[in-house]
Order: sequence, then structure tokens, then C-alpha cells
Amino acid sequence: MSAYLSRLIRIQPTLNPRITPFTSAIRRQSTMSSPPTVTKTATCLCGSVSFTSTGVDKGSVLCHCSNCQKFGGGPFMHNTRLIQAENKFTRGEEILKKYEDRDTKNGNVLERYFCGNCGSPMMFKSPNTPGLVVLQSGTLQEQQQPRFELYGENRHGWIPDLTAKKAKM
Repeated sequence: MSAYLSRLIRIQPTLNPRITPFTSAIRRQSTMSSPPTVTKTATCLCGSVSFTSTGVDKGSVLCHCSNCQKFGGGPFMHNTRLIQAENKFTRGEEILKKYEDRDTKNGNVLERYFCGNCGSPMMFKSPNTPGLVVLQSGTLQEQQQPRFELYGENRHGWIPDLTAKKAKM
């Protein structure tokens, strides 16, 4: 029995540790497995930069914010999110360039990475969310359907709602 439970029983002797919400939460927690990790491989247009990112897949999203539109050169960016992510470069880490995007709608600084040779946007990170890596889906080998859209108020009028789900921010 844990020290906490022993203390709790001494304080409240009528409490049965076998049926408390606390012990059932511990039991549930110990039987829960950690979320599965995935490995995604990203490559730029010219092939100079290539890396794998391994982490827990949080799905992909379409972002319509004006910064993503400008960084991606299109009406939205298709982003794949991984948490607890680690990047391992197979080539071109020294070629990768970083732009610190400080003028974001939510006020977070984004470190946007791109190939220094061909300019392909590769990923972004934020110092405010350590462990989160957002990969540009066009650089990935596999396709992933977006789960929802961000900043739909910036969506170009000719683009329909592509996911039918809105993110709650």
C-alpha cells in the first residue's frame, strides 16, 4: 500500500482503499498503455534535406492563418502534428534554415524551418510547446486526411469547408 493511502486511511479510518476513486484511478492508469508512436519521413523538393520525426501522431490539420498562407505559398497549409517528437536527420541538417515568425495571430513565436537550397517549408516548432513538431504534410511520403481546420475565418471564399470540423481555440 502506498504511503499516501496509508496516511489517508489513518486520517479517515472509515475509508475503504479498495473502492475509492483514487485507487480505481491508479488501477486504470497502470493498465493504460502509452499512445503508440509513429515515424514520419520528410524530404524537401530538391532532396537536400531529409529527416524522420518520431512521436505520438495528433493528426493533421488545415491552417488558414495568413502566416501559414504566406509561408506555404498557398491558400492554406496542411500540417501534420506530432507530440513528444524527436527529429533525426539523414541528410542536410546544416542546410536547413530557420525563420522566427513573431507576428502570429495567437502571439506565439513559431520557428519555421525550410530548405536553404530549394526553399521547401519543412516544419515548425514553438518554444511555448516543447515536444510538439508540426510537419508540412507535402514533404511526407504518406498521405493523411486532415481532422479539422484552423482560422477558418481566413479561408478564401472559393474554398469549401474541407473537414466539416472546426477547432475550438
